[in-house]
Amino acid sequence: MSKIDLNAIKLSIKNSLDAENTTASSVIDLSAGMASRVQQVMQVNLARIPMQPSFFPAVTIYFDNKDINTEDIATTQRIGRRRAEINMKIAGVVFLNAVSDDLLDDADNEVENLMENIEEIVRNDPELSGNVKWTSASRTNYHNVALSEDSMMRIGILDIQAVTFY
Repeated sequence: MSKIDLNAIKLSIKNSLDAENTTASSVIDLSAGMASRVQQVMQVNLARIPMQPSFFPAVTIYFDNKDINTEDIATTQRIGRRRAEINMKIAGVVFLNAVSDDLLDDADNEVENLMENIEEIVRNDPELSGNVKWTSASRTNYHNVALSEDSMMRIGILDIQAVTFY
């Protein structure tokens, strides 16, 4: 029975983001336009990232769901060809420890730059190193997490759909 190597899909995104987290990037520097470099690219659910300032800015890749459809007629379900649409999330997280100006949101600008950089890098490898047939970004959502009166996290979540057959 064939199956999808979900870990290889996440790993190909992680490897692309890690490779572009440099000023000598071939596509775009992952950390371009940010005050500090991305510290970590992870493959864990967003809820599992420790709230330690030294971890941030950070990026993590995780799956939301996988829709499966049968693509042909087969004598058994076991040998039928399937089409899978994998819905992934790539989250960029910025930690802001002190607010210096009430009219300027540094974390907002930082996470917006980070998410645009992530989208550009992922769009540069639409087949994720041959692990899927194609990918498509559909939306980026932004969220705030207030940690104290002066500390906050700004999170951007990029939705990516990847299609593969197995």
